[in-house]
Order: sequence, then structure tokens, then C-alpha cells
Amino acid sequence: MAIDIAVAGASGRMGRMLVEAERQGCLREAQAVVAGLTVQDVRDFDRLPIPFRCIGTDIVTGEAYVIKKGSLSEAMRASMSIPGIFSPVDIGGKLLVDGGIANNVPVDVVQAMGVDRLIVIDIGTPLSTREQIEDGGGFAIIDQLTTVLTRKNSEQQIALMGPDDILILPALDTAGITTMAFNKAELAIQLGYDAARAAGEQLAVLATPRTRLQLVQTSAPKATKSPLIQRVEIHTDASVSRQLLRNMISQREGKRLDRRKLEEDITAIYGLDEFSRVDYDLTRSDGKNVLNVRAIAHPAGISYLKMGISWEQDSRGDSGATFDLAASLRPSLSSTATW
Repeated sequence: MAIDIAVAGASGRMGRMLVEAERQGCLREAQAVVAGLTVQDVRDFDRLPIPFRCIGTDIVTGEAYVIKKGSLSEAMRASMSIPGIFSPVDIGGKLLVDGGIANNVPVDVVQAMGVDRLIVIDIGTPLSTREQIEDGGGFAIIDQLTTVLTRKNSEQQIALMGPDDILILPALDTAGITTMAFNKAELAIQLGYDAARAAGEQLAVLATPRTRLQLVQTSAPKATKSPLIQRVEIHTDASVSRQLLRNMISQREGKRLDRRKLEEDITAIYGLDEFSRVDYDLTRSDGKNVLNVRAIAHPAGISYLKMGISWEQDSRGDSGATFDLAASLRPSLSSTATW
């Protein structure tokens, strides 16, 4: 067994979760989807075909933070930052985690936008039993904590719904689908579809020919060609050379964006173990398409202490057991070298 402990000065903390790499992949896929649609340059979410809001929780104050402008993919990423699983996202000077902690079913936020009627989908799940928690290990505990935090505020928000609003409740609890049940994603989608079908008569009242036409015309942005990248900019708060990072990005100026290759390059940068977050976005500046690559350094220029434990003994319990303990320290790249 081996673990990495990140060391900053005289203090230490556990290294980032193993799922951090998967998180990076999820964010980049969201960025690729957003960049490939006609909404890639929209920074005001009221200007989207369907006005959009998502919720983050300010981890410093515990208050809900309504995200209504900026990078759409980054907003989506912030709103799903489950504490202990995904790292927080800094937006507008706020360090944001999963919005469900403060406002999981934001009825009040949508009411404040001036809508006439609401269609609310509550995908909250009940608390797990003790047996389920003990069998599920660490992720089951995180899942339980998330449910504890979100259930109460969800009930408070649902109580704000009006008599003409529609509440859809997919049967996730009976199917055993919890926050961490990623292996049941297809089943969850089907249950959501079934719940919407069951509310068909209520929904049909809202589906006038005019609204159907509006949805066809506005709610499905068409995919566009990969943009022509006219400038590449590297943004980092680490002492690692920007030129080093630029050399690791193979995207050439004057060529169309190669998203697949860019994702590979970002994965390689992330593999330096110098950064807590590496991502990108596309912006327009002086009439040019700019690819911005951002690499956020680990706090305090973290080094890694790797510790390993090995124990061997045969099944008969003989006395010839062996026990080994080893440790090694890998200093931070940014604190030991300069390019």
C-alpha cells in the first residue's frame, strides 16, 4: 500500500483524490461541448437560447452563490464540485463547491427570474442505512454527508412552489441510485424519462404549438467548425516557466483548434504534479480567437512525501511474516528548478 502526502512547510495534507484526473476530463469535455456550439462566446447567461442559472456554495461563508455570467463550462463545473471529491472553483472571488449544499432545488432563484410556472425535478435521494454506509466505505460516507446537507434545503425550496407548478420525482430511491452511483447512470436517465412521462398530462398543458416551435428554433444550437486559433496565451500562478508550458501545447497559431490533441497536452501538463487545476477556454480579443490555457499551482509550492507499507504472511499464520516501511520525498518542480 502506498499513499502520497502533499507537504507545505511544516504542515501536511492528503494528496488530491484519485478522481481528480477524471474531474479534469469531465471539465474539458464540457468545455469542448460548449466551445463547439454557437453559445461559446456568450458570457451573459440571460442571452442563451434559454436563460440559465446554476448554483454554487461559497465554501468560506456557506452561502449560496447564483452564477449567471462568465464561462458556461466553468459555471457547470463549479456547481458540481462535491466537497472531498472535486476541488473548489474560484469564480468572482468566491471559492465555490457544489451548490446543492446551500440550495439543491433553487425554486426561489427561478422565481426571481419572473417565470410564470415552474417544472421542478427533485433528484434527491434518502439517507443511507448504517449497513449501506459500512459496506460502501469512504465514498458512502461522503454520499451520506451530501444527502444530509441537501435534503433539508430541498424540502424548504419545494415548499415555495405554487399550486400550478409541476413537481417531477424520479424513483431513484427505490432503484438504489445515490449521488455516487455513477455505474447506474443509464438507469437514472430512464427513471427520469419515466417520471416525465407520468407527468405527461400536466406538461401537455404547457406544450402549445407556439412553444414547440420556439423550442425547435432556439433550444438546439448548431455545432460549428473548430475555431481558428490566432493566439495562445498561458496563464499560471506557479513559478514554472510559461514558455515550458507553451512548449507542451502543440496547438499552432493560425490553425484550427484540435481539441483531442489539446486535451492530451493538458493531461501531460497536469501530470507534472505541479498544478491543482489545468483547463482552458476560448475568448475573443481585438477581433482574434484566443486559446487561454490556465494552470493553477498547488498551494504553497507543494512537495510530495510518498510512504509505503508492505506486510506479508502466509495463510497458516506462520511466524515467518515480513513487514517493510519506506518513504521518499519528491520536492516541488517549481521550487527546485527554473526554465
